[in-house]
Amino acid sequence: MKIEDRIYIKEWLSLKPYEIHTTVDTYYLKLCNNVKKAMMSPVSLIALLQYVDMREIHILCCFLTSYFEDLISETNIWDAFVRKHTKMYGNQLPFYDLEDYYEEEINHQDACFLIWYFLNTVNEDKIISPFNEFITLLAEEVMQVFEEAWDYAPENSQLKTYYQLDEDEENFYVARNLVEKILFETYLFYPDTYFRLLDTEIEIIEDAKYNNTYNEAALIKENRDTTTHTIHTCLLSLKGSEWASEILGNDHPISEHYKEITTKVVGLFLYKGQDEHYVRLEHIASGRHFNLLKYSFDELAKLIEIDTIVYIGLVRWRNDWWFSGIYFQEEYNDDLIQSEKKSLDQMAMVNFLDQNREECVAPIIENQHRVFKEMNNDSIIAFMPANEIDSFIKRFYNQYNLAILADQEKKEQIKN
Repeated sequence: MKIEDRIYIKEWLSLKPYEIHTTVDTYYLKLCNNVKKAMMSPVSLIALLQYVDMREIHILCCFLTSYFEDLISETNIWDAFVRKHTKMYGNQLPFYDLEDYYEEEINHQDACFLIWYFLNTVNEDKIISPFNEFITLLAEEVMQVFEEAWDYAPENSQLKTYYQLDEDEENFYVARNLVEKILFETYLFYPDTYFRLLDTEIEIIEDAKYNNTYNEAALIKENRDTTTHTIHTCLLSLKGSEWASEILGNDHPISEHYKEITTKVVGLFLYKGQDEHYVRLEHIASGRHFNLLKYSFDELAKLIEIDTIVYIGLVRWRNDWWFSGIYFQEEYNDDLIQSEKKSLDQMAMVNFLDQNREECVAPIIENQHRVFKEMNNDSIIAFMPANEIDSFIKRFYNQYNLAILADQEKKEQIKN
């Protein structure tokens, strides 16, 4: 892309949760191009091109202008980050002097932080210091454009509606849709979670072509759904449901329900029947029973034989388990069931359901303490190089789950 090329509406809308532009978008697109002009001084351009290409510079301009639009339109994305950071760390932003910082207004420190965050997020090969002089210079150039527009810029009322929910919303899929918009269609997380989702989708498509398979659409759907429930943002390491709660605000009744939404349980289950409201399922690996809300499941007609094996994803929302992801089934297969019961990953899949039960937590901690000492020469402190920590943690959980499996087998032998 040539340096003199302007930023077009398609690029601007790529950071928005909608596809058809309005007259307000036309205004912000013009402002976005003014931001680009301000950033194109020879010194700034030379510094930027060390870390990003021209296409990414265009995205950066849209990203920064979206921050400005967010504050003008009160969509509460940036303010949610500032509030959450303050709760967690006692100040609005990391790194910078905040003596002259004004919440709910544009700030030079905001621009510095956003440029630093964007460059480090899209750049996998280099680490840029937040105190780099060219970041400060870029922020000053951008802020001049924003300060001139602050008193006259129009609100984007349409944008604001995409981050709102009815106070009595009960439908899980409406709630999940907001989480997806936040993670994959919102400027603040565009260079982060959206790019990561895109990378995994490209891998799925390439693998499908290499292996001559034709189920990439289903795999992409399942990947997006699982990613929605499991991915953590680089900013504050929060899940999408936590951001939804923060953006809606503590006064919104649905905010608390987002805090309680579970991670996704996905794997093989046995069909155990149904009643007026629920489909009864048994998680094969753990033996735990789940009541799936029938309203959320469109494949009821296929469930006929008891103990049919089903692959399904479940998420608990407002005290009910809802179907989420993809679904398939097969006939009863004892070999598959026995293999699944020995799956450490599937056993661990549902462990989180016991984490708040007092009668379950104590023995879990005791067993983990015992296993840790057994694999660490009877010491409760482990020293190792930083690059070995992840493998150590994985070995610990594998050994812990093996110990739990051995205990279960002993109990079965005693019963028999």
